[in-house]
Amino acid sequence: MSPLFRLLALPTELIQRVGVFCADHRLAFPTPALNRYLHAIFSFPTSIATRALRHFPSSEAALLAESLCGDAPVLAILCRRMPRAILSTVPALGRAAWAGHLAAVQCLLDAGADPNVGENNQAIVAAAYQKSADIVRLLLHRGATNKQEALLMAAQRGSVACVRELLAHGAHPDALMLWGGVVQSGVPELVEVLLQDGRVRAVMADDENTVPRALIFAAVQCGHAETTLLILKHLPDTHALKDGLVLNAASRGHADVVKVLLDSGADLKQCGGAAIRVATEKGHDRVLQVFRERGFVDL
Repeated sequence: MSPLFRLLALPTELIQRVGVFCADHRLAFPTPALNRYLHAIFSFPTSIATRALRHFPSSEAALLAESLCGDAPVLAILCRRMPRAILSTVPALGRAAWAGHLAAVQCLLDAGADPNVGENNQAIVAAAYQKSADIVRLLLHRGATNKQEALLMAAQRGSVACVRELLAHGAHPDALMLWGGVVQSGVPELVEVLLQDGRVRAVMADDENTVPRALIFAAVQCGHAETTLLILKHLPDTHALKDGLVLNAASRGHADVVKVLLDSGADLKQCGGAAIRVATEKGHDRVLQVFRERGFVDL
């Protein structure tokens, strides 16, 4: 039986050197095999960077892998190992943004990564997906231009903070697809942020009701009562659609939306009969209860 190799008996400097040649794992050995002392020794950024360069087939691959870990000092070392022109072609910025590592994104930008080159133009979209407003803000300050796609993603994800940042930096809230994402997110505050934007009001005024109509229909179909109320409040032209929308909401069983529409002045004589019939056929008892509370006599 061969004697055990007493790694811990060696000086710290030698242990660190041994770890450099153990490149199969980020911290030299599988994490469960490390005690606190070894973990501290193998966690030096220079050691991690050296192991990454030995383990992966290229410095670009090492940078991509480490960008997901988010260790900024390690990334800084790896960035110094490659020309700046190549750095911008490696989508490490997007990886770091996707993982939500603000310090790593800052490090890559400082090293020369361009947020508008190649796949890195998706970094701001990834940050919006993760609702990382700090990363979105940083990328915008560093000149990221993919604002419209990021705004759409932030709206779909219901990130009010990201939407505010993007609007403040010139993203245009006038695409019909954007509004669909806003309504589907089910976040009333997000709807209000957009409706209070002066550019939105200008678009609505020139739009011949296309966006307002689509917006309130989407809110009703999704069953978002508070969003429906906000749209009625900020876009008065949508009040003309209330009667037809009661039937739409009733057929889908959205009792709270029916209540909002009735409280906003929908005409029961125009919409009540058909709405009650379809709610009865589909067994939407909560919708029928709303009509009972309004004193509709044909129930």
